[in-house]
Amino acid sequence: MSRRFFGAKTVVTLIAAQAFVTAANAQSPEQRSTIEGIRTQLDSIVDAPALATRESLTIERAKLNRDDAMIHIELGYIALRLGQLEGDNDGRYRDAAGEFQWAADLRPDWPHSWYGLGLAELAIGEHSSIAIQNIRQILGIDHLSLSTAAFARAASSDPSFVPALLSLADGVSQQRIKPRRQIAIGALRRAVETSAQSVPDINLALGTLLREVGETDSARVAFHRYLGAGGDSVVGFLEIARTDFVLGRNHAGVDNYYLSASLAQGVDDGGFFRRDIKWIANEEELENFDLAVENGVLENFLRDFWGRRDLTGFQRPGERVAEHYRRFQFAMESYRLLSQHRHHGIIDRYRSGQDEFDDRGIIYLRHGEPDRIASHGGRQPALRPDASVIPGIEPNKSWQYLWPDGPMIFHFVAEGDVQDYKLVESVLDAYGFRPGMLLATGVPVDFVDPELFERRVVMDPRYQHLGGGGTGNLARLASERNQGRRAISIGTTTDTHILRFEKELEPFVLRYSLTQGNGLDGTVLIVFALPTENLKGTRVEQGVRYPIEIRVTAEDVGGREAGRVDTTRVFEAPVSLSDGEFLLGLEEIELASGLYTIRIAFRDLNGGAGGLVKIDSVVVPPPEKDPMVGTLVTGLRDGGLAWVSRGDSVHINPTGIYPSDAEVMVHYELFNIPVGEVFQSKLEVKRKRGLIGGIFGGRGDRISLEFTGVSEGRETMVDHKLDLATLRPGDYEIKLEVELQDGSIQQRISRMTVVAPGQ
Repeated sequence: MSRRFFGAKTVVTLIAAQAFVTAANAQSPEQRSTIEGIRTQLDSIVDAPALATRESLTIERAKLNRDDAMIHIELGYIALRLGQLEGDNDGRYRDAAGEFQWAADLRPDWPHSWYGLGLAELAIGEHSSIAIQNIRQILGIDHLSLSTAAFARAASSDPSFVPALLSLADGVSQQRIKPRRQIAIGALRRAVETSAQSVPDINLALGTLLREVGETDSARVAFHRYLGAGGDSVVGFLEIARTDFVLGRNHAGVDNYYLSASLAQGVDDGGFFRRDIKWIANEEELENFDLAVENGVLENFLRDFWGRRDLTGFQRPGERVAEHYRRFQFAMESYRLLSQHRHHGIIDRYRSGQDEFDDRGIIYLRHGEPDRIASHGGRQPALRPDASVIPGIEPNKSWQYLWPDGPMIFHFVAEGDVQDYKLVESVLDAYGFRPGMLLATGVPVDFVDPELFERRVVMDPRYQHLGGGGTGNLARLASERNQGRRAISIGTTTDTHILRFEKELEPFVLRYSLTQGNGLDGTVLIVFALPTENLKGTRVEQGVRYPIEIRVTAEDVGGREAGRVDTTRVFEAPVSLSDGEFLLGLEEIELASGLYTIRIAFRDLNGGAGGLVKIDSVVVPPPEKDPMVGTLVTGLRDGGLAWVSRGDSVHINPTGIYPSDAEVMVHYELFNIPVGEVFQSKLEVKRKRGLIGGIFGGRGDRISLEFTGVSEGRETMVDHKLDLATLRPGDYEIKLEVELQDGSIQQRISRMTVVAPGQ
C-alpha cells in the first residue's frame, strides 16, 4: 500500500501544543504488551526476504483495516528492521515514518505511535550536504529536531513512558543548534513524579540536562536520586564530581572523582574516564591508562596523571582535573561542531580525528582561555572592472597565549563553513591556498585587507608589515608561517594550566642544600626577594601589611611530587615600600636524597601580582661518610635575612647585590671530617671581566683570604667576613677551595654584584 509521510510541520505543531489526552483513548496495557512483543520478535529476525514477505502480508491486512493503528505501528517497526538489515537509511526509514505518522493521526494519544516516529526520523539521519544540514538544524527540521519532537509528544501522552523519555534526552544531547533542552527537562521532571522515578537512568538523564542549562544544584540532587534508585556507583559519583567542578566545589569534586575511580572495575567502567582524558593524554599515557584498568589500579594512574599536571602548572593538588572539566563544559557550549561530517582543505595542517569540537575546542581543552584574541569576519569575493576576481577572506581568528617560555599564536580559519574553525599555519591562509601562496611570494597584490593584519599587531609587531608585499617581506612571512607550524605542533600535543597574574613580580630566588638529617636526607632552603613595584599593601595600625601566598613544590625525576610547602606569609613595614625595595624571606623543604625540579609560586593576595620560578637539577646528596663541602652562602652582616641552623645564624641575601661599603658574611659547612683534623680554606673574590679586562687586569678587582680550621666532627660550620671597600662596582665570582688533610681539594662557586653605596 502507499506510504504517507507528513513531515516536520505536523510534528512541530503537535509538540508545541503539548496537549495531554484523557485516559479514555489511551493505549491499553495489553496493546503495549503486544507492540513490545512484536518489537522483540522483529529484533530477532535476520532474514530480510522473509521479513519482506511478512511486510507484504501485513500490508494486505492494513488494506482491509485502514483505521487500525496497531497494524500501522507493526508496519512501521517492520520497515525499521528492514532498513537495519538492508542498510537503507532512507527509503525504508521513510516508509517507517509514514506508517508511524498514520498511526499517530489515528491515535494521537498513543505513545508508541510517536515513539516509533521518533525512531524513524532518527534513523533517516543527517543530510549528506553540511550546508543543507546546517540550514535544516537552524529551521528545526533536521533529523534530531524531528525525532526529539516526536519523542516529546510520546512523553506527553504518557509521562512515565521510559523509552521515549530516554530517547528524548539522548536526542537533545546530540543536537548542535538550538537543542530543545527545556522540553526534555520538562518531560523528565514530570516523569520523576510518576512511577518512572524509580528508573535510575531517568534521574541520570535529568541531572545531565540540568547541568547543561546551568541548574547545577538541581543536577546534583538528580544524580543523588540516581544513586538512590540503584544507579551505577561509578557513573553516579563521576557525574556528581563533574557537577561539583562546574559549581567550583573543587575539593568535593576531587573526592567524588577519585571515589568513582576507586569503584571502577574493568574496561567498561574505565571507558568513562578514558573518554574524558583522551582530549589531552598522549599515546603513551593512554597505553598506561589501559594497563592500569587491566591491573585494577585506575585510581593510582589518575592521581599520577593529574598530579603531574598540577606540578608543572604550579597548581595545588586537584586544580588541573577541576579545570579540565570546567573547560569541557565551556567547549561543549562554545566550540561544538554543528555537523559530525568535516571536510578538510589543503590549508588545514591538522587533523584531530574527532567530530565533537572544532579546532578551537581542541586548543581550548588543552590550554584554556587565550590571553589575546583577534578576529576578522571575512570578505566575499568580488569582481574587478576587468571581470577578474578579487579573492575573498574566510572568517578567521587568532589566539595568543603568553606562556613563561614565550608567546604562542594559533590561527583558525572557517574555510567554506563559518561554524567549523580549523587550525592553519599562517593568517595568510584566510585568503585560501592560492592567494595565500601568492602573498607569501612577496609579489605586490591589490587585494590585501589591512585590517586582517592590523588587528594582530598587538600580538606581534611584525603584522604591521606582513600585508605590504615585496621581496623584503619574505623573511617575515616565512618566519610567521614557521611560528604557526610550530604552534600547531606544540599546541596539539601538550596541555597547560599555569598560574596567571595580573602583574608580574619577577622575584629573585636562590636555593641551597644546607643540612642533613631531620628524618630525611636533606633540607633545601629557598631564599627569595620580591620587588615591591607591583605589590599592594594594606594599611594597619602598625604600618603597612603585605600578604604573600607562597607555594614550593619538589618534583622528582619521575615527575611525581616529592615535597610541598603551601603557606601565606604576611610581611609588615612601618611605611609603604618604595620602588627598588624588596620583601625578603625564606622557606625550607625537606627531601630525601635525589635530583629534583623545584617550582616556586608567589602571589600578592591584595593586588593579584605574582611570579613563577622553576629551578632544575637541584641535588640533595645522600648521607654518606665521605668528606663534603656544603653550599656557599653569602649575606649582609647587618640587616637582611638570617636563617637559624643548629642555633647559629646564617646571613643570606637572595638578590646577590651588595653596596661597596657593606660587610658580607660568607658561610659554608663541612661534613664527615674526623674531629680535630685540620683543613685549609682559600676564599677568592674576582671580578668578571670581558676580553680586554682579562688581558690587562685592573686595580680594585680582587679579594683573597686564607684560613686554617679544625673539624668539629660530622658537621662543621664556617663563617668568613668580607670587606668590599676595595672593590669597584661590577659583577664578581666568589670561589671557595677547601683542602683536606689527605690533600684532596673541593671547590664551591657563588656570584655577587657590587654597587656604589646608596644604590
